[in-house]
Amino acid sequence: MTQESHILARYYWQVIAAAAVSVLLTALLGFLVLKRGFLPLKAMAERAAEVSPTNIVVRLREEDAPQELRRLASSFNAMLDRLADGYEHLSQFSADLAHEIRTPIGALMGQTQVTLGKVRNAAEYQQVLESNLEELQRLSRSSGAL
Repeated sequence: MTQESHILARYYWQVIAAAAVSVLLTALLGFLVLKRGFLPLKAMAERAAEVSPTNIVVRLREEDAPQELRRLASSFNAMLDRLADGYEHLSQFSADLAHEIRTPIGALMGQTQVTLGKVRNAAEYQQVLESNLEELQRLSRSSGAL
């Protein structure tokens, strides 16, 4: 009986060792498979990290992505297209706003400089102030419409 119990104990430890090695090998193999499987996602993340307000033309390469990630890449590229359109509209709006503000301010400054260039009577000052008020009201209306 002792000999059989030693044989059973030895088999027991061999089974435990085999199970432990199997678990370790399975974990290692799973890690390697996952690491390789996530490479396309890592490449997409690196490409997406290149996007910035000054570099919004970067797009994810849908043809290089695995089938499972192509829809994500397509959605991301569509979002970047919408953002680029928004930046373009914002830039145009800023340019229009600057022009709309610059013109009346330039007129006000010029008129005021000419008026201050020599001494005038109260009626002339009154006329300049009324003209300046009209320009300021026009500027106020245009900024309210924006």
